[in-house]
Amino acid sequence: MLHTETVTDYRTQLYLPASLYKKIKEKSRQQDISMSKYIRAVLSQELNVSKSKKDKAWDTFIKAAGIGKGPKDLSYKHDDYFTAKTIHE
Repeated sequence: MLHTETVTDYRTQLYLPASLYKKIKEKSRQQDISMSKYIRAVLSQELNVSKSKKDKAWDTFIKAAGIGKGPKDLSYKHDDYFTAKTIHE
């Protein structure tokens, strides 16, 4: 899949029909990426947008630093993870 630019400039909100949402969710899950990343990749490929050298370097740094690793549900289950870690220590 085509890599996309680092997202820092714009945020948008989309309303999707249920059938499209389900397909996007399924495809992103198959590729083990977020729905946002999947949508950016599909749009970049459709619009023939490629990454700059700066963006590729940034992606290499993020990957090397291990940023973006961890549970995908951490943003809303952080208390559960914290409690589980505290109990097991």
